[in-house]
Amino acid sequence: MKRLPIGISDFEKLIQNDYYFVDTTQMIGDVYKEPSDIILITRPRRFGKTLNMSMLSYFFDNRKKTARLFEGLAVSGDAETMKALNGYPTLFISFKDVNNNNWQTTSDKLKSLIADLFNQYKDAFKTLLEDAYERQYYTDILNGSASDADYQRGFFKLTEYLYKTYNQPVMLIIDEYDVPIQSGWSHGYYNEVIDFMRGLLSGALKDNSFLFKGVLTGIYRVAKESIFSGLNNLKVYTVLDERYSQYFGFTPEEVDKLVDSLGYEKNDDLKTDLKSWYNGYNFGGRTIYNPWSVINYLFDQELQPYWINTSSNNLIQETISIKMKEKERFREDIERLIIGETIKKIIDDSSALRELRTKPNAIWALFLFSGYLKPETKVLKAGKYECMLKIPNEEVMVFFKDTILEWLSVHDPDILYDMAESLTNGDGERFCKELKDFVMGT
Repeated sequence: MKRLPIGISDFEKLIQNDYYFVDTTQMIGDVYKEPSDIILITRPRRFGKTLNMSMLSYFFDNRKKTARLFEGLAVSGDAETMKALNGYPTLFISFKDVNNNNWQTTSDKLKSLIADLFNQYKDAFKTLLEDAYERQYYTDILNGSASDADYQRGFFKLTEYLYKTYNQPVMLIIDEYDVPIQSGWSHGYYNEVIDFMRGLLSGALKDNSFLFKGVLTGIYRVAKESIFSGLNNLKVYTVLDERYSQYFGFTPEEVDKLVDSLGYEKNDDLKTDLKSWYNGYNFGGRTIYNPWSVINYLFDQELQPYWINTSSNNLIQETISIKMKEKERFREDIERLIIGETIKKIIDDSSALRELRTKPNAIWALFLFSGYLKPETKVLKAGKYECMLKIPNEEVMVFFKDTILEWLSVHDPDILYDMAESLTNGDGERFCKELKDFVMGT
C-alpha cells in the first residue's frame, strides 16, 4: 500500500519514495500548449500549487534527466508534450515561506532566494562572466552587495544568461508569488514589498524575448497594484475558470479511488465524512475536495479542521473583525452564511488588498479566492461575475463560527467587566443600559 504524502511538495521525492500520487501530469501538456506566454493560476493555500510547480520544473528542466519519474503517468501518452521533456532551461522559485513581520527581513529573504538561483548556475555561466561588468554584477548579487535595482533585475538577467548559454528560451516558474505581498499588507510594509515585486516580476515577464513561458501561482490576482502593468500576454485562471480546474485539489472520483486503495474498513462511512467535512469547493464548475484535509483525515481517522489549522488566518480574521464592527450589512451576510444560506455578490477578480477597506465587495473576493467561500452559481455581467456564495463544507463552517464567537468575546471586553461591577454594586439602571448597548452592538 502506498504511503500518504502529508506535506510533501517535491515531485521527485513523492514519486521515488512511492507515495500516493493523484496523477495531474496532463497539466504539463496544457501548460506546454497554452497559447498565452504568461499564465497565473490562483488557488487557495494547500491545494497542491507547489507540488504542481515542482512537477513542471522536473519535466522541463534541461539540467535534469527525469524520464523515469513520468513513466506510466498520463503525460507519457502525450507524444507532442514528451518531446519537450528536459528541453528548456528552467528557473523555479517559491515565495511560500517569505511571510515575515517586517520589511528588512522580507527584503533579505527575497534577495537570498534570488542569490540562490544565481548560485545554481555559476558554473554554466563561466563564459558569460568573463565580461568584467557581468562578473561584477553576478558577484554583487551573490555576496549581497548589489542594489535593490540590481536584485529587481535578477529574474530578467537570469533568463538572459540562460538563453545565451543554452540557446533556448527559458521556462520561468514562480510559486506563491503573492505571499510576500499578503505579509506586507498584514505587517505594515505593503508599499515597500509592492515596489520590489513590481520591479522583479515586470522586468522578467514584460516583453522578455528570452522567455518561453512564465507560470505563476498564488492565492490572489494582485492586478491593480500595477505589478503586471502593461503585461498584455498574461492570462489569469482563477477558481471561477474551468481550465486547470481539475489539477488543484481532488475530484470526487479521485477521492473514492484513494479511499478504496487504502484497504480500510467501512469505506462508505469514510467517504460520507470526507464529503461533509472537506468536499464542496467549486473550481470552474467542477466539484473539488480539499486535498490537505482529505489526506490528513485518512491518516488520523479523526474529523478535524486540518486545513484551517495549517497556517495563519490573520488576514481573514482581521478583516472579519473590522467589518463586523463597522457594517451591519456584513453582519447580516455572515449570519446568513452561518445558517447555510447563500448570498449574492459581485466578484472582481482583480481587487487589490488595499481595497478591502474601501470597496464593500472586495472582502467577498478575498473569501472566495482564499477558499473560505464557494460560488454556487456565477453569471458574467459587464466583465465581472455575479455569484451566489456559500460556505463550502463543515470544516470552513467551524472556522466562521469560531471566528464570530471570538469576535463577540473581544468585541468590547471592558463592557463585560462594567456589567459585572454594576450588578455587584446594585446599580440596576446602569446594568440595563450596558446590557442593551452590548446586545445592540453584537
